[in-house]
Amino acid sequence: MKASIITIGNELLAGFTVDTNSAWLGRRFANRGISVSKKVSVADDVHAICRELETALLDKSDFIILTGGLGPTHDDITVDAVSNLLNLKRTIDTDYLNELKLKFGKRGMKMPENNTNQAYVYTGSEIIPNAGGSARGLAVKKNNSSVFVLPGVPYEMKQMFVDTIESEYLPECDKKCIVTLRTMGIAESRLAEKIQVVLDKWADTLMVAFLPSHLGVDVRLTIQPDNDLNLDIITEEFKRSIGKYFFGLDEEKLEEVVLSKLQSQRKTLAVAESCSGGNLARFITSVSGSSNVFLGGIVAYNNDLKTELLNIDPKVIEKNGAVSEAVAEQMALAVREKTGADVGIGITGISGPTGGTLEKPVGLVYIALSDAIEVNVRRFVLIDQRILHQEMTSYVALNMTRRWCDGQQ
Repeated sequence: MKASIITIGNELLAGFTVDTNSAWLGRRFANRGISVSKKVSVADDVHAICRELETALLDKSDFIILTGGLGPTHDDITVDAVSNLLNLKRTIDTDYLNELKLKFGKRGMKMPENNTNQAYVYTGSEIIPNAGGSARGLAVKKNNSSVFVLPGVPYEMKQMFVDTIESEYLPECDKKCIVTLRTMGIAESRLAEKIQVVLDKWADTLMVAFLPSHLGVDVRLTIQPDNDLNLDIITEEFKRSIGKYFFGLDEEKLEEVVLSKLQSQRKTLAVAESCSGGNLARFITSVSGSSNVFLGGIVAYNNDLKTELLNIDPKVIEKNGAVSEAVAEQMALAVREKTGADVGIGITGISGPTGGTLEKPVGLVYIALSDAIEVNVRRFVLIDQRILHQEMTSYVALNMTRRWCDGQQ
């Protein structure tokens, strides 16, 4: 079976909004053994939308997803385009229109007339509920193709796809065909060397892709749905080859893994950040339930604050510089002592693009981890792009914490 994905919006083509919907949808289809034959972005233009929808129908795609253009404004024309091409009659769902009016009324507002557009349905279509917004989705059948019209807001679209389309329209996949092994702390080339023996063993029957980013390297394993291989057994072989650099599968995030390990060991964490600017705390607190483990953090960017908030000895800063092993060590010790956490992290570095020297280049960072026994400080020279450096630094600190949990210091 195959699918086509059409994302709609002038802002996508102009580059003001990044199309993350099609990538997410592609992964969801792949997990069901459905190949995506086409992904395309088009403008808010009836003719452009109709042209791509017609192409997908002629291509005999089993599933066609259109996202975007379901809002209340003049450029939200997806419902019109689909009805024009498929010769569908539009009607007003008066019950839903009244529901919309009540929603506005509860907020002390009168519903704008434009929002009436969001109550349109096609005769014979099925409604896809939207728990997160006002733009409901629509499902229609054309020949052997199922056409789904969804909003472009990512969190709304994803929830609607999972809750309704996956559960009610897509076939179940009898076996797992794709798995992603997530790694941190190893370069792509070195990782390839480590797993070369396993790669060679399964080369004829397994598709392997390396997916590097500044937050680690993923290894994606794919088999065809009609293949008799057991992907779980193969995954275990790859995990053993990757060793200590493996941290999770599929959509697992490093911050989730670290917090889970700390919670299972009944350990708490606190952080003192300088160059990372609070990004480490941001990653940690993005995980629901992080308050069970994370006591808090201090962003001490200025040297005076390092002294006042963390009691860093000014003489240590003067002698070694703010970006130094000694300062990172004192930051980790101080935040652990001040908060009573089991683990304290201290980070100081140069995110750039200015501030580097020959001895201390842009990208340099010292990360310290303090526990009740010792302080471990490591020096890294990471990427020299500021935002990426801050995020990468945070992930390296998380990985140090993961390895501490695993007794791999």
